[in-house]
Amino acid sequence: MKNPVYALLISMKLRAKILVATIVVVSVFMGLSLYQSLVINKKTAMNQASEFSNHMLDNIYSAIRFPMSVGDEKTVKEQMKDVKEHMDGVQVYIADFDRNITYASEKERIDLSLEKCLQKDDSRNALVKALATGKTPGISFLETESKDPFLVTIKPILNESSCHHCHGASRNVLGAMVMKQPVKNLFATINYTRNRLFVYFAAALVGMVVFINFFFSKLVSRRINLLKEKTSLVAAGDVTVETVDDHQIRSGACPATSTRWSRTYATGWNMPTA
Repeated sequence: MKNPVYALLISMKLRAKILVATIVVVSVFMGLSLYQSLVINKKTAMNQASEFSNHMLDNIYSAIRFPMSVGDEKTVKEQMKDVKEHMDGVQVYIADFDRNITYASEKERIDLSLEKCLQKDDSRNALVKALATGKTPGISFLETESKDPFLVTIKPILNESSCHHCHGASRNVLGAMVMKQPVKNLFATINYTRNRLFVYFAAALVGMVVFINFFFSKLVSRRINLLKEKTSLVAAGDVTVETVDDHQIRSGACPATSTRWSRTYATGWNMPTA
């Protein structure tokens, strides 16, 4: 039983075979390059969003550090209110060591367990570990809430000397701050960039195929067809056929003279007379 792919390749002309091979090779290498570009682009965007969340948490903590040390709850609540009003979609939670929310930009979630505001086990486990060790997870976590994607960043609140007068010195960690940053617009930008790269990839592939097809047609196909035409004349008995290698003439490799095929065939085609 014949392989249909092999049979198809055998029936194809040389020009078509080269064209197909070129498309396959170029598509593979350009496809790998496109995939790598998409991965790097998404990773870079997510890292930048994570860094932004870390900086924002540091800034918020710096703003509430002194008010919390003196028990100024009003100022802390005002800070949470500012986050709600001026940072569209951003959620900030401050929880104690038992993971109960004490302050939040979302007022309706105060006194709830912070774990209820986290949607995935990865972020919940990271919160537990941060409260136990006092170390930041080092990464942010992507999760979905109400079909909207959020980037979750966790920062433990350490028991510093300024906190000892209220909380004592028995614990190293007093609680944690969690920021949930919406990344819906970021994903839209990533998708837009991906679509543009697909368009560029397709345009580059089509352009390369057209160029190679034109190049092959001018330098290969035309010469092969000319040779086929001359060969058919010789096969018909015309031993005075002339050909000119215009490539060598243009490059100056040989004088601009023609080669008579009759010289090649005259000796072998002399027929004996009766």
